[in-house]
Amino acid sequence: MAQVSITYCLSAMCSQHDVKELKRTLDEFPGVKSVAVNEEEAKLSIDYDDTGVSQKQLEKRLEECGYTFHEASKHSF
Repeated sequence: MAQVSITYCLSAMCSQHDVKELKRTLDEFPGVKSVAVNEEEAKLSIDYDDTGVSQKQLEKRLEECGYTFHEASKHSF
């Protein structure tokens, strides 16, 4: 079991509703511990246990939600 913290720079954030929906859909994954969004900087941070969800699954969901992004940082604990 590895705890991972990853931050993505998103193409853009739209509305408060979009932020809530993004957080809700990522929180549905088993292993996701927290989801934080910085709207001003268009950054998304996710803390998760990689035995419950993979980075690829999270990225696929971001793409399904219509976001383009790039990885800004990743740390394993």
